[in-house]
Amino acid sequence: MDVYGLTTCLIEAFFHFGGLTNVVLTDHMKTVVTGGDEESGYVFNPQIEDLCRYLGVSIKLCRPRRPQTKGKVERSIGYAKNNFWPARKFSDLEDLNTQALSWANIRDMQIHPSIGTTPMETFNNIERHFLSSLPKRAELERFAKRTRKVSLDGFVSFGHASYGVPVKYAGGFVTILPKRSKLYIYDQDGAEIGTHDLIFKLRSTAYMENRDSKENSQPLYIPKRKRAHYSDVADIEIRPLSVYEELSNV
Repeated sequence: MDVYGLTTCLIEAFFHFGGLTNVVLTDHMKTVVTGGDEESGYVFNPQIEDLCRYLGVSIKLCRPRRPQTKGKVERSIGYAKNNFWPARKFSDLEDLNTQALSWANIRDMQIHPSIGTTPMETFNNIERHFLSSLPKRAELERFAKRTRKVSLDGFVSFGHASYGVPVKYAGGFVTILPKRSKLYIYDQDGAEIGTHDLIFKLRSTAYMENRDSKENSQPLYIPKRKRAHYSDVADIEIRPLSVYEELSNV
């Protein structure tokens, strides 16, 4: 998981629960902390720090080598692996996410032995009242956008797959935004220039229709230095064949 993946997960979690928490508790992972220590102060990843500042959410780090800080929060991962994942069949990522959400909603309505009631009742009666209001989702898209360089043959890479871009952007930079089951591509001015269905098969390619049309073929980016140089003047020494005959007899 990179910092963009973590950013997207945080945003989706806030919208799933319908509000913002005051604090986000995380491990000392590189997607959150890039340097510093407890005495001098930690240096946070600017991407996560900008998002949390915008939302008004504080970042709290777990104490190193002290798993009690997180309680049993990671038990849910093993529970999902052992109860949801085995023998699961799905057609694509969207189908898998739909099944996972349905499964989680059913589990949230079952009595939890640790609290003596259902997780949903606890959330609705107690925890929901501590959440603050959310901004509009569109305001947070800029935190999930990332810059990609377009290859010389007109493709950008995302998730180990290649997506077609109008060839006039070859060699330049664009911005991509994965959202739901789509990948949106924008130019440097923020105008949308392409949309693809997300693909999850390694080394796959998604081609764009009419990417080589006349209106899309004029290059926007021209290499600053020449790749090759041609000269019609060649300084070649001309020798008689006898020179080579003498050398062959040496």
